Amino acid sequence: MSEELDTARRYRQRAEELKIIAEDESSLQTRRTLEQIASDYELMAETLEAIERTNQAIARPRSPSL
Repeated sequence: MSEELDTARRYRQRAEELKIIAEDESSLQTRRTLEQIASDYELMAETLEAIERTNQAIARPRSPSL
């Protein structure tokens, strides 16, 4: 697994953990903050996955143009 995908997996795990913590939070402000941080982790994971797709596309051998 690439470093990008491994980091993306960890970010998604952290996002899930934060969502669980947020569910039990009684303070609305704290809950919203935790949910926003979870959303940020998911966005970073998506970005890393896009980087990995780009890296794979660049590394893929291209067929000669006709």
